[in-house]
Amino acid sequence: RRLTGNTNQIGEFAPLSCNPVEFDCTSAAGLSTVVGGGPVVVPCGTCLLYDLGAEVTIDGLNIIGKLQVPNNYKSTLNTPYVFVQGELEMSDDQPISEDNTSMKIVLTGNSDVTFTPHESVAGAASINMGEKPFLIAGGKVNIRGWDSVEGSKTWTPILSMATADRLYPDPIVGVTEAHTAQSHLSDPSVTCPNQVVHDFEDGVDFSVWSGGEGGILTYDEASGTLTETNLERDWQGFRLDFTKFTMDCPITQDATYLVTIRLKIEDPTLADGDISLCESTNNCPRLGRSIIKEAGQSGASNDKINLLPSSIGRNNEWFTFATEWTWDQSDLVNTVGQVFYLENFAPGQIIHMDEFQFELPSPKSYAPVLDPCNELVVNGDAENADGRGWHHYPMWSGRTYNFIPTILEETVDGAVNKYWHIENRIWIGDSLRFH
Repeated sequence: RRLTGNTNQIGEFAPLSCNPVEFDCTSAAGLSTVVGGGPVVVPCGTCLLYDLGAEVTIDGLNIIGKLQVPNNYKSTLNTPYVFVQGELEMSDDQPISEDNTSMKIVLTGNSDVTFTPHESVAGAASINMGEKPFLIAGGKVNIRGWDSVEGSKTWTPILSMATADRLYPDPIVGVTEAHTAQSHLSDPSVTCPNQVVHDFEDGVDFSVWSGGEGGILTYDEASGTLTETNLERDWQGFRLDFTKFTMDCPITQDATYLVTIRLKIEDPTLADGDISLCESTNNCPRLGRSIIKEAGQSGASNDKINLLPSSIGRNNEWFTFATEWTWDQSDLVNTVGQVFYLENFAPGQIIHMDEFQFELPSPKSYAPVLDPCNELVVNGDAENADGRGWHHYPMWSGRTYNFIPTILEETVDGAVNKYWHIENRIWIGDSLRFH
């Protein structure tokens, strides 16, 4: 559902007074005893056992008492919502196998669902929960998933992920070796010029993308866009754990890497097209790079590059955040994890990302080796840039704290034209420069 800065201000929920501290489900009746023609409600103070068929569709599930799914029970439940005000318990301890498919809940429908608390809660008489909600309101969920054949867990207790003091995610452990190259264009050992190319047209890999503790990521398949809501802290924002990419394609030492991000910041307190908070307050988002070292090793770092007010788009308009990064030898030795993270967004803002590209500059950012005088200023017309056409490299700014060259586009007589754009010039020599 669509979250805003006021989403969490819907009342404080607590366990229901009509439920016991511990349920006795020894002689519990089946859930089928309360299934009728409308939403299914597990009454307060009552424990029911899930006993429905292999494929069941209901009009909603409101667990006020306790619903216990027998261990290893096989069923698929289709429902427009699940509300847990009491307790939901289900588990599976069989080895992973196609023959051992177990309990599955599929949220259905495209209509908003209204939740009304069983016991009164200040400020929460009824709440629009949006589409397909799975809501825990004062209740408790006890779910245990599969163990693999090798014994490694396929599940993680939610409580273990409550990491208020841990600002950066644990990396995928692996050692990235230093890889020295004077020129990545002429070095045949550099086989991975593109580290990460994500345009989200074919989905999103949530094993590497996250939103910072508390941030909620959603993916819109139609637009190929990744969105994050529930931003409340300045360290929340899109995060990419690119450790496994560098394990497959080691970073080239001392080479310039380009990171190009297409972003849109939606601030509910502003109208579309308004000047952003970054422009009006000079407090802007930034892109950070976290380098994590082996235990006991020094050299861990968190480097950050601020987005400039002169480069950001207006409220709810797409813009490009383009940065350059290098790794020296100390950055690569004994390194076990690397993370890019966007942060410093205002509480309540909604951020959208359409593209993320992490790459070495391609040949089109350099003069032709055999004909260097053919085009003295490469990409002077802004039509053939790296970063899927949006990175300013090899153009540069003499005052990076004031402005960065930006590529914009316009439509003239039905034709799309890209052009160079610079804002916040303060001196006669503030202009586009070429490496």
